[in-house]
Amino acid sequence: MRAFVEIGVTAGKVKDVMAELRRMRGAVEHVCTVTGHCDILAIVELPSLDSFSKFLLEKVQRLDGVVRTESLVCIANDTRKKRQLG
Repeated sequence: MRAFVEIGVTAGKVKDVMAELRRMRGAVEHVCTVTGHCDILAIVELPSLDSFSKFLLEKVQRLDGVVRTESLVCIANDTRKKRQLG
């Protein structure tokens, strides 16, 4: 399953949190800083909703500097053509 995770971070901690998320290979497909109501957007791919829940609660939300998360879970995918994120 795929989810987009919006992450709010304490001022001055964005680079540290980004570095930690990049180390989470196998779960985090793409991570970037963004403008708007959150600081970081991570695209996460895991085998199940249970594994996603465990990943979010036990890894992402425990990172030093993370103050909030909001997850948007994909319920349908466009399977016509796989696009590369850049």
